[in-house]
Amino acid sequence: MSFRIKEADQDVLERKQQKDKQSKKFPKVFKKKVDMSKVNVQVIQRWISVEVDKALPDDDIVADYLGELLVANNEPDVKSIHLQMADFLGDEESLKLCTRLWELLVSAQDDKDGIPQELVEAERIKRNRRESRTEIIREKKEEKFEEKRPKTNYNRSQYNASKRTRSPERGNRSYRERD
Repeated sequence: MSFRIKEADQDVLERKQQKDKQSKKFPKVFKKKVDMSKVNVQVIQRWISVEVDKALPDDDIVADYLGELLVANNEPDVKSIHLQMADFLGDEESLKLCTRLWELLVSAQDDKDGIPQELVEAERIKRNRRESRTEIIREKKEEKFEEKRPKTNYNRSQYNASKRTRSPERGNRSYRERD
């Protein structure tokens, strides 16, 4: 039994993709253009890897692939990205991910640092929660420490004072003088 391998013509793939784009209904946010030169790509890459990991645990390849699709062009086409991600995530998950991603990218290109405002706010809230948790833990430790033990008196001078009386034969001589 033998198989023939036929190369896929690039024009055929592009026509199929155009047909898919025209047949599907996309959100309004997909109509906005994004200039990737104004976006902090590292922040977006981290967000992508977290979100893709939620949908496909232990699959870094899809997250890297999505990042490469964004960086490949200065103005990426979100509709084609959605269609390509649908193969990995399914149509609904891909649409949710791409919609959220595109909203973040639009927000990031409007920001002077290229970081979406939503991610900045989320990071600030996370940091405040972390600080408040550490303060609560620190206060509980201090309370437990103060409650548990009464202070120990390590000064034994009162206890040993009666036992330390000097014998008259030794007197007040130092160690060197005893011999």
